[in-house]
Amino acid sequence: MSRFAIPASARPSPGAGNPGAISVGDIDVRGNVEAPIVIGNNNQVYNFTSHTEHGVVVNFEAPPSIQRRSVNPQPPRIPRGFVGRGQEQGELEQHIREKDTVLLHGHDGLGKTTLLKKVAHGAAAASMPDGVLYLEGIGGDSNLGFQDILQYLFDAFFESNPPVKVSNSTAQVHLGNTQSLIILDGFDLPTDSLNKLPDMVSRGGLIVTGKTAPWDDTYLPIELAPLAHQDAIQLFLETSGMASDSSSLPLVDQICTLLDETPLAIARLAKFIGQGRLTLQAAVNGLEGIRPPSQNKIQSAIERSFGLIYTHLMPEEREMLAAVAAAPGVSVDRSWLESMAGGEQISEALEAVELLQANSPRLRMHDSIKQILNPGKDDIKNYRASLLKHLTTEAPNRARDFGYMTDELGNILGLIQWAAQTGRWSNVVVLGKAVDPYLTGKGLWDAWEAVLNLVLAAGENLKDQAIQAWALHQLGSREIGVGRIPQAIKLLVHALRVRDALGDRDGAAYTRHNLNLILPPSNDKSEKEPREPSGGNSTIVTQRSWVDRIRGWYLENPGWLIPILFGGLLLIAIIGAGLYDIFNNPLELTVQAERQIYTDPDNDAIAYTYSVRNKNDIPLLTGLISVTSDTIGSIDCPTIASLGNFDDLLDSSETITCQSIYKITPEDLERGSVTSRARVQTSENKKSKWISTTTVLEPGKPSIALSIVPDSTSYDQPGQEIRYTYTITNTGNTFLQRSIVVTDDKVKVDCGQTTAATPEARYLPPNDTLTCTGVYSIAQSDLDNGSVTNTATAVIEGLPSNAASSTISAKVIYGLDLTTTADSESYEIVGQIIRFTHTLVNKSNITLKSLPIINNDISSNPCTVMDLTLPETLAPGRDMSCVSIYTITQDDLDNGSLTNHASASFGEITSETTTVVNAIQRPALDVAITATPASFGRAGEIINYTYVITNRGNVTLGKDQPVIVNGNASGQVNCGVDRIIIPPDVSQTCTSTYSATVTDIDAKAITNRAVASTTYKDGIVESPPASAVILFICPGPPANWRPYTVRTGNTLSQISAAFNMAPSIFQEANCMGSSTGIYAGQRFYVPYLVNIGGLVFYDTDKNGSPDGEKGIPNFNVTLKYGNGSIVATTATGSDGRYLFANMLPGNYWVLDAQVNFISRTQGVRDFGLVPVP
Repeated sequence: MSRFAIPASARPSPGAGNPGAISVGDIDVRGNVEAPIVIGNNNQVYNFTSHTEHGVVVNFEAPPSIQRRSVNPQPPRIPRGFVGRGQEQGELEQHIREKDTVLLHGHDGLGKTTLLKKVAHGAAAASMPDGVLYLEGIGGDSNLGFQDILQYLFDAFFESNPPVKVSNSTAQVHLGNTQSLIILDGFDLPTDSLNKLPDMVSRGGLIVTGKTAPWDDTYLPIELAPLAHQDAIQLFLETSGMASDSSSLPLVDQICTLLDETPLAIARLAKFIGQGRLTLQAAVNGLEGIRPPSQNKIQSAIERSFGLIYTHLMPEEREMLAAVAAAPGVSVDRSWLESMAGGEQISEALEAVELLQANSPRLRMHDSIKQILNPGKDDIKNYRASLLKHLTTEAPNRARDFGYMTDELGNILGLIQWAAQTGRWSNVVVLGKAVDPYLTGKGLWDAWEAVLNLVLAAGENLKDQAIQAWALHQLGSREIGVGRIPQAIKLLVHALRVRDALGDRDGAAYTRHNLNLILPPSNDKSEKEPREPSGGNSTIVTQRSWVDRIRGWYLENPGWLIPILFGGLLLIAIIGAGLYDIFNNPLELTVQAERQIYTDPDNDAIAYTYSVRNKNDIPLLTGLISVTSDTIGSIDCPTIASLGNFDDLLDSSETITCQSIYKITPEDLERGSVTSRARVQTSENKKSKWISTTTVLEPGKPSIALSIVPDSTSYDQPGQEIRYTYTITNTGNTFLQRSIVVTDDKVKVDCGQTTAATPEARYLPPNDTLTCTGVYSIAQSDLDNGSVTNTATAVIEGLPSNAASSTISAKVIYGLDLTTTADSESYEIVGQIIRFTHTLVNKSNITLKSLPIINNDISSNPCTVMDLTLPETLAPGRDMSCVSIYTITQDDLDNGSLTNHASASFGEITSETTTVVNAIQRPALDVAITATPASFGRAGEIINYTYVITNRGNVTLGKDQPVIVNGNASGQVNCGVDRIIIPPDVSQTCTSTYSATVTDIDAKAITNRAVASTTYKDGIVESPPASAVILFICPGPPANWRPYTVRTGNTLSQISAAFNMAPSIFQEANCMGSSTGIYAGQRFYVPYLVNIGGLVFYDTDKNGSPDGEKGIPNFNVTLKYGNGSIVATTATGSDGRYLFANMLPGNYWVLDAQVNFISRTQGVRDFGLVPVP
């Protein structure tokens, strides 16, 4: 079917019609008048103006001026998500540059449209001086022909006032001078039309899409195949918006493989998944379970993808898709659709997953998905009927809104076709008349002709002669425009006769006007001028007057006479004085004879059928036609008017049929044949030659034939009854008695009683039949055998028939039902035995001769267990059981459950089941703690703790969260830094350290109470607490310390200052806690104090000893601890000596206060690290 969309530049504004009244020739047309269109050449141009009530009015018109449109056509919007197709795109770009004609072919759903829209924005297309014209199908059974497509090509580039109905020559002259890229997408044009297009656009590029390769070399073929696998994956990821990661990529790879890299199937499913309507794993599982009906790989992929999506749609979404699929056009009105199914929320949801696409402000669906939804289904038929009702109401009110008609054209034309096919003739009339002005004014005359023929058929079926006359008027007027004047005369005369007979004076005036335009003036003075539609009496032109005018037209236009070939010689008809004298022998007679057998042998006759045809190319006006036979006599024929063509004209090639009966005589039977001669003549005494017909009367040859027809072609269950009909045909040429016996090897046959006395009951005439019946009940063995064949024979009067047989095939329904049960609902220890029993029921309707295969996750073949007794076959409804045994492992306890997925298969039939046994999990911990050393004596002393953590439960701990030990002395100890995993009854060790404090000294002990814990499945697991106690034992004073008795008034600060030390050193040395008091008479230990002194001198002989060298006075000296911290600073005396008094024993450095050392280069002795006892 042809489908296309009108480019925006060629669309008229809404309301292009001009309501009111205008003068067209000599007719004042009032009411609903549409924009006119002109057609013709420089010699003769006609103006066509539509009136929806009476039909089109034709007038002469001056040739209009045709101009190029000011704006070149532009390509459609560039597609989103374009992936791959680099090679095909490069080929198309090269062909465009070379201005080739290309046929891009491939199955729907491979991305032809997307590729073409991409190429339309390429560099090659942009180089075309006159732009890019992209025309897309309008959908529906539109009846748009080659001339209609030329019209839209022409209107896209040119304009005139009034518009021009383009012809081939006009199109070739104007379109042949354009240099543009023309893309025709979605047209299923016949080969002859395809081959004409390149000549029309010879200076530009042309790309046409199709499903198959071209038949010849007119077009360069480019075949579109499925995507490369990596491109398919990229398309899926970009469409779904998913990231390419290690978890998703394998599933995406599977999906693209299952969908055979078909772009439409992949893109729709990817969008559905990307919107969160389906998971990747569910998509893979679902696709694997779908077996599409189509044998075509591409269509099968689309069916598989959409079939999966469809199962996950809401009922309201399915209804809306059905409503869109019901529309024969490419799109539907959004408001109508939302009112029919689901509303705005549902349409937006379907747009989000791209099952519907916006064709603003309308909605559309991909053709491949429409095909899957199958317009033949009842629900879709109902929606189509609703759309028909809607447009039948809406379209007549908007006939002058050409923008509306452009949008709905595909739906209107498709619905007219569908309404005609389903006998909705009133709808055909309403829609046909509503779209008539648009088709006329837009120059879509191929579609106009198809619609008018359907309206004419509607008028005939409705027996509405007014509708028939309107259609005849329109068809005749159209013939004027396309230059077929004889056909125009014929149709307009028909229309005029009917309108006159109906008293339709206005309509008759319209028809007369158009006839007057193409016929010479009448010489009949009695014929009045046609009256205007606004009033007056219509004058019915006499038959003779119209005959004279029609004859006059043929005399003035001899070029219309058709050469007629007889016996290889070309004879040219010579025009005579009148229309009926153009040909000497205008009538052709053919005779058919058929021997008629009646209800008994006493009546035997021959039926003659006489066919009289006008073999001329012009209508033949005559009154009565009669046939004369030398054996029967005169045979009357029906009047020509009774043929239903509304006039007394026997049109060219029109045939009238006459009949007669001749009774066979004994003499005829003895002679063995009957010869009859006949000829035809008209009321004007025109006679044909005699035609002889001989009927041979053959001698009696009795024979019978038997056939068997069951009432069903298949069966699927035991007990099903098959009803057979046995037809016995008298294949001889003699009468036979109706006493018959039929014997069947499987069925008791009932032929009824034949005791009636009438001839009809007694005799079976030649070629007549009688029937018998029998019933057979299907057995299980018939299902198992796959078919039932029965053979029968019939006997009449001892005459046997052929042996007839009938074979009915079993409709095998395979089905398996597998259930699995476990002998325990739970488990809690490693080594526990779980026994699974798999019970399989044969849900098929046949006996399975070999047993299905049962498999499961835990055993390769559970049916091989030794203690099982299995049947050899499995009858319908019977079951078999197999057992699998499993021993629980630690992993099963840790996992929390054991899942056994079992499947049974027989050929391609499978049944699956999943059984879950849950674990009883008992997580538990125990902790033991030890400490070293066993005691402490000072603050800051390090205590080392060791924790032994034992898993006392039945599940492994530490997998999800680390094991933590909390102690009041050690704080929190994370034993999972290295992720310690502890299986049941296994111990793990972790450690921690603790530094003793003065508070611990006060307490005389350190007690560490610890609890081990971890998280298991969102719960906390804790051990019982464990403790370790370390006692405080004072070690005594440091070496070189002496006893000291506290005097009255002494404080810790005073004592510490007196001995030049920090209070903490004093406390630690005397094992004092933070709360130990100082009081008179109390004994403590204090250090011995020492003095540090020396000489700073110039070591002139550099031997490191002061052997006569003088000391250096006022030299700054610094005293530092061995760790580098400064103790004190002083200066040497006049003799170069220095002194640091009352220092604690220890290791010190004596250094230059400025340079931090005493330089030997100055000849100064470096005392270095000075140990002081």
